[in-house]
Amino acid sequence: MCALVMSEGRLISAHDLELDAYAQGARLTLDQVREAAERQTIGRALLHHRGRLGDAANELGISRVTLYRLLTSYAMRPGF
Repeated sequence: MCALVMSEGRLISAHDLELDAYAQGARLTLDQVREAAERQTIGRALLHHRGRLGDAANELGISRVTLYRLLTSYAMRPGF
């Protein structure tokens, strides 16, 4: 598995990893944590399957329709 991190500077910060809330000790709601976990898991599945929705949905144990609905609700792009 590999990852790509985009950073403005030479050092990777919590902001670059979208961990600002964790780094600042902010309290998160269960909905916020669930959404972040779903986004991350969907992103990994799409990356692993190179944007193939059917394969990613199968890995996630959901239908393509459900995956597409989640992508739309999280404003994520389904293709690469």
